[in-house]
Amino acid sequence: MLISIDDMRASGYCARGVKGWFDRRAADFRTFLHDGIEVETLLTIGDGHARKVVLERLQRDLRAFDLAGVRITTSPTDAGVLAEEARRAFAEVSEEAGEHGVSAARLMEVGGLGALWLVYLEVHSDG
Repeated sequence: MLISIDDMRASGYCARGVKGWFDRRAADFRTFLHDGIEVETLLTIGDGHARKVVLERLQRDLRAFDLAGVRITTSPTDAGVLAEEARRAFAEVSEEAGEHGVSAARLMEVGGLGALWLVYLEVHSDG
């Protein structure tokens, strides 16, 4: 998932402040403006502000989906900040999962980046 300047603005940050944030981290603001930035990269170089932007982007994205009947049966096996948080979120509800997985609604109740990332991956999966 790419985060854009529009996502930053939707989370309440102005372009000047975002530029300063990128400059303080020696990150390329011009490239970000043109191409966006992958969530993992943003979270790796970021802080609480980065987490807020990603969390709010996930919330906005997931509002567009009917999550009734969506079930998550496994957690990611890849590396990265979001995958690790997703594994923790899934572990938190794994006893409830059973053979049919855990409902997206339950993970939304758990909240946090990891839980929302699991739901995001499921609704955007090809399978």
